[in-house]
Amino acid sequence: MINCRILKQVLVLNKEKNFARAALSLHLSQPTLTRNIQALEEKVGYKIFDRAPGNLKLTNFGQMLVRHAEKIVSASSQLENEIAQFLNLQAGHLNLGMGPFPAETSFSRTIGLFNEQFSKIHIKSTVDNWENLHTLLLNEKIEFFVAETSELEKNKYLEITPLQSHPGFFYCRTDHPILEKMTINLKDCMQYSMILPKLPKRFINFLNTEISSREKQKEYAYIECDNVGMTNKIVLNSLAIGIGVYDLVSNHLQDKRIKIIPFHPGFMKTIHGIVKLKSHTLSPAAQEFISILNLVEEELCTEETLYFSRTSDAVSEKG
Repeated sequence: MINCRILKQVLVLNKEKNFARAALSLHLSQPTLTRNIQALEEKVGYKIFDRAPGNLKLTNFGQMLVRHAEKIVSASSQLENEIAQFLNLQAGHLNLGMGPFPAETSFSRTIGLFNEQFSKIHIKSTVDNWENLHTLLLNEKIEFFVAETSELEKNKYLEITPLQSHPGFFYCRTDHPILEKMTINLKDCMQYSMILPKLPKRFINFLNTEISSREKQKEYAYIECDNVGMTNKIVLNSLAIGIGVYDLVSNHLQDKRIKIIPFHPGFMKTIHGIVKLKSHTLSPAAQEFISILNLVEEELCTEETLYFSRTSDAVSEKG
């Protein structure tokens, strides 16, 4: 195999047509350059240059070698440049996934902050439920994802880094009749259409535990929807009840268009995490993105704690 460094020396020597000038340009001594060229000629078995006093020119073999050397040296230089850009986050791609809730909360903020600092990184984001994101990860279509992890924790091929938990709650529009009740339970909520994303087993198990056998025989109306923006619009324009966390509805809470229903089962807190394949090393872009994500998660926790400390909507940990 011919060393790329030696090929560069051949190109410079061909340009300068003089060993002394070429050696100076390459920051080498003339004897070193001469030995390197001679060693290459011995290795390939052909003369690269015809040498005569005051006249240095390529042989036919040398012309062929230079044509290929120009491409190889150029490609090597481009590769070195792209590696440097990749490591310094000045180029590259970042393919990631997120569940519906993270997409509307921490991920939206994180993508914005990341883009401000590293605008030359092309980001492709996929929003889906944890099952489909898991499939994309296994097929190496995404580098990592953030979503519900309660059903992935025993998967030996995955590495899961937990994120901070956020309390969940039921919510409705402020003139909803359910808010007139003195006390509210799950059965009361289920008298109305509930807007549900794809539910993890822990949620389904809770519903099965809370609803009696007789109640299970009833058909409760629900709307299956993983789109948070659509869920909020449905809640605002109907008597349907949504499920969410503070940041998903914070704007509507502030302008008093939505109200948190005072029924807060503790199981509704989020169990989200960063999920990657154990066998894969995250790219520098992914590592930086996750660092920003963790900071955003801390900010969200501070914001929701501040809100609940100032209002009567405090979310308890009732079972």
